[in-house]
Amino acid sequence: MTPSTRRLATILTLSASLAAAAPELVPGFEAVTFASRAYDYIVIGGGTAGLAVAARLSEDAGVTVGVLEAGISGEGDDIIDQPGKFGANIGTIYDWNFTVAAVPEFGIPAVNWPRGKVLGGSSALNFMVWDRPAEIEIDAWEKLGNPGWNWENLLPYMKKSETYDALSDETAAAYNLDEAGGVNANYYGTDGPIHISYPDYVAQQQQLWLPAFQDQEVPLNSNPLSGHNLHANISPSNVRADNSSRSYSAPAYYFPNSYRPNLSVLTSARATRLIFDDNKDNGTLRVKCIEFQHGGKTYTVEVLKEAILSAGTVQTPQLLELSGIGRKDILEAVGVKVKLELPGVGENMQDHTYSAASWELKPDVVTLDSLRNDPEFAAQQEELWATPNGSPSILDEAVGSITYLTLHELSPDNAESLYADVVAWVEERKDSSYYEQWKIQLEFLSTQNSSVGQIELIGVDGFFTGGEVPEAGKVYTTLLAANQHPFGRGTIHINSSDPLAYPVILANYFSNPFDTALQTAGTKYLRTIAESPSYQSFIIQETLPGKDVTTDEQWEAYWKTHFTTEYHPIGTASMLPREKGGVVDADLKVYGTSNLRVVDASIIPLHISAHVQAVIYAIAEKAADIIKAC
Repeated sequence: MTPSTRRLATILTLSASLAAAAPELVPGFEAVTFASRAYDYIVIGGGTAGLAVAARLSEDAGVTVGVLEAGISGEGDDIIDQPGKFGANIGTIYDWNFTVAAVPEFGIPAVNWPRGKVLGGSSALNFMVWDRPAEIEIDAWEKLGNPGWNWENLLPYMKKSETYDALSDETAAAYNLDEAGGVNANYYGTDGPIHISYPDYVAQQQQLWLPAFQDQEVPLNSNPLSGHNLHANISPSNVRADNSSRSYSAPAYYFPNSYRPNLSVLTSARATRLIFDDNKDNGTLRVKCIEFQHGGKTYTVEVLKEAILSAGTVQTPQLLELSGIGRKDILEAVGVKVKLELPGVGENMQDHTYSAASWELKPDVVTLDSLRNDPEFAAQQEELWATPNGSPSILDEAVGSITYLTLHELSPDNAESLYADVVAWVEERKDSSYYEQWKIQLEFLSTQNSSVGQIELIGVDGFFTGGEVPEAGKVYTTLLAANQHPFGRGTIHINSSDPLAYPVILANYFSNPFDTALQTAGTKYLRTIAESPSYQSFIIQETLPGKDVTTDEQWEAYWKTHFTTEYHPIGTASMLPREKGGVVDADLKVYGTSNLRVVDASIIPLHISAHVQAVIYAIAEKAADIIKAC
């Protein structure tokens, strides 16, 4: 399907800029042209953060900015643009298709790790949930030794990245947001590149989400972006209200600015190494060039001021290690010369994990499964989506049914014993470099009045349980339970000096009893939602795991074969003091270097109870101001 007429208005507004676009958008553009130039700033990775920081830096016409992106552009591809196709582009040309190593001793199989290999990065692959963490979680970053990284200072950058397209009273009522107190627009940005909205198509599952939690006397929260994100909510989506298309880093930050003569983006260009000056800059390493591959050939491009690593949680540490920055034993084992020993590189990896369960619905219910079951319905919905100002289409909807619960709310009968057990586990590891982080996590857990969600519950309009196949002709709803603050820590390291070889991802999922117990409790809670009177109004039967699963042991055995990443890895180039395992300082500069920064999710030192994209954009916005001030 060609770019739809529904997007035409937006495309026309960009036509003048695209006509004069940077040469990389013109077929046949040669990498040699890009490499022949020298740039003040070179951004490695044209993803969520990379394009945002590049666009902001290039606002200054007096500087030049080059961006290297390994993927291609996905402009105009409905598999990216249509919200209702969330998840369909995973495993395609737009995905790196990483794999997490299995951990047999904990019963954990290998897990696929989708990451965006496309202009816009993982912002082109995510499920478009737009939310923010609790204030205390961002404040914890400053507490760990990062001055200025707190909620008060980061909130303006969150708002700077976004424009809120207000929902109608009719749509608010359909979501039952009026019952929750209404949406306060003051919590949102008004003129940022990323558009966020509440889709006008409201599935029956979404209509019932808030009532299902009211049935359980769980409080409702109509303003989860306020810094207080606990409890049942309908989160907005990064979807443009004017054409119901995904709003992500490429069309939001880059395409409207691609006309700038000082901004060049080269796609299908994979950075392979940072090359440093032979002479150190005041005793620190200075990046001189970036080596990259394009079309099977190797090139170098000169850095005049700074190199900015925005390659993501997997490939930022990989590039640092390939360039000689990291743990000495890791580098020497693969024959990479040590330029700078920095033991924190590739460490402190944290990720959210979710488990899934599904229920068959009454046959008259319409879900995203209906697109698969009924070709005529699917064609009708495609036409509606492509019609300007037409009736809402099921393809308008993303994922917005979200609830965060504390440990005590999730498991009131077992919370105290679970807490005591994890306290003991932490105290046995006082010598760990993660001890200070774990102590903060214990604070998040410690009281019945905690403001931090430990489990996220998500409602999906259709069948979405991995590894299983839905029955033809039937419709479903799927519920997910996601651990938000794992105590386990993983690593990402190279095991080859070949820059094209994937690094080894050891997530260490469920390597401690608390993470396992929390995932079990979360998965069990999904049945509580489904058994609420509101949800029972459209459910026929539980299909996965099935009513014969009742004991904790059975639930654990089930979710260990039905869990995966929530696609939120962070921490492998953590912003921490160097002596605490840090890779970058509070200005995002890599320790021991004079002109190398990291701007992506890998700098986040401690995980948050939120989908990470809104925070990543804020990090990029703040980073741009830090760099401009130098």
